[in-house]
Amino acid sequence: MFGLVFIYVSYFILKTKDDKSIYIACAILFFAFFMFFTRIHERYLFPMFAPLAVAMTLDRRFSYVYILGTLTFLFNLYYVLEESKTGISYPNGEFLIPVTAGINLVLLIYTIYCYSTYKINIKGVIEAPQILKSSRPDYFPE
Repeated sequence: MFGLVFIYVSYFILKTKDDKSIYIACAILFFAFFMFFTRIHERYLFPMFAPLAVAMTLDRRFSYVYILGTLTFLFNLYYVLEESKTGISYPNGEFLIPVTAGINLVLLIYTIYCYSTYKINIKGVIEAPQILKSSRPDYFPE
């Protein structure tokens, strides 16, 4: 699965030849690495946040990914800390871990969707999709 994400992101970067979208591509690859590789610990999600912080300045839809990703990352850290400190699993942990993994998977799919809907005009400036332009004209001057 990671290979497919890598091929897609590489194709998109080569097709658009945009320097700014490299931050989003890095965030997606770090996130996909965390989600699809085996024997990965919660600390492997941490590198995603630096390029994603830059990506939030390019498109505000990535701020939702940043906030929810931060919450799931902190939950993972807290869960592991409590389990290692006390030796006792978190109550209802068997339920919360798959829910957190599901949220992360939906976030990854949404991040890839947001990356796929970028449009680049002739000047090389990334434009938001028309849906966002019509709903928030003050953020996207024409």
